[in-house]
Amino acid sequence: MQVPVEAYGLHPGIVYRPETGEKVQPGSPQIDDDILSSLPYPEAKRLARFFLLDKRISQLATGKQAWLKVQREGKIHAIYTTNGANTGRATHSKPNISGVPRVSSEFGRECRALFYAPAGWKQLGADQSGLELRCLASDMSVFDGGAYALIVTTGDVHTLNMEAAGLSTRDQAKTSSMHFYTEPETRRSERLPRVLKPSVGSSKPPS
Repeated sequence: MQVPVEAYGLHPGIVYRPETGEKVQPGSPQIDDDILSSLPYPEAKRLARFFLLDKRISQLATGKQAWLKVQREGKIHAIYTTNGANTGRATHSKPNISGVPRVSSEFGRECRALFYAPAGWKQLGADQSGLELRCLASDMSVFDGGAYALIVTTGDVHTLNMEAAGLSTRDQAKTSSMHFYTEPETRRSERLPRVLKPSVGSSKPPS
């Protein structure tokens, strides 16, 4: 008796955008600020700016899970599910707190400043770092005697991958790793060049 993988909660034909949690059908055309900002046309730059502002406003006030909509008495009680994703990562909802923009992105610092502890309380953070890479290292230990596990747990695996792949930034290395072990094998060669953008190869791999 064959049981479809969907029965186990796996949906190989669906990709979720990390910023918003929305479903994206692989192979379907997508237009967003990231794609438009990479195009050399003035019209694309203006649209990219509009899309970025629309995304930030949606996160804050107008979206289905906007921060102002889900707050109660000035506080947000988000839902966290450890090991909720197919890849073993945690999932976040109501709202997707992991989608709060990073400080280095536009309006990121202002967005993060909205989350703070009241007087007399402390705000703590936790990062479930490199879960997929730790699983990969566990599987590889049979072949490398735990060498990769040592790098993942005590070193900087993203810098190592950046140098090995000849990439320009750690963010590119993190993105390429994520797509390598979450994308279906048939789509990796198609997807990775677009994810990494034209700067791939601008740094030479170590000799």
